[in-house]
Amino acid sequence: MSTIPEPRLSPLEYLARERTAMYKSEYYQGRAFPVAEAPTNHHRIVRNVVAHLDAQLRGGPCEIFGSALRLSCPSGLMTYPDAQVICGKLEYRIGTDDTVSNPKVIVEVLSKATEAYDRGQKFAFYREIPSLQEYVLVAYQAPLVERFHRQADTLPLAEVFRDVVFPSTSAGLDGRDE
Repeated sequence: MSTIPEPRLSPLEYLARERTAMYKSEYYQGRAFPVAEAPTNHHRIVRNVVAHLDAQLRGGPCEIFGSALRLSCPSGLMTYPDAQVICGKLEYRIGTDDTVSNPKVIVEVLSKATEAYDRGQKFAFYREIPSLQEYVLVAYQAPLVERFHRQADTLPLAEVFRDVVFPSTSAGLDGRDE
């Protein structure tokens, strides 16, 4: 017996479905992925971060938004960061009025289920956002906050890897140096 693959969704189909869905989903390359349920402490941490940043930003050009505001990344990922700070005018994904694309700061509260993704592929997607200046990860099992800040290229990659020859992707990588 075979299973029928779920049909791919266009970004517009995803957005239409998401606006009426009972549960949030992330979107990437035609697929919708349910957002994992979070424990109570996760919600407490998000509440505290949003409340603290709201008090700090009040009266200035920046606003804090919680996880209800959808974010669109240049890669095509659409997701719901735990919190995001946007300065100035909100810029929306073309054709929407509920999916932003210009956060200055993104905050993610880590969980056992999402930590590897939040530190890895999701962080790579976030780094593609031109307006992003800071990515903040908040631990879930200890009082730890990690802050990644975008800086001017102090160490250009072209210089770091000048004259380096990488093995082709078809060759096996055994971890040995030349």
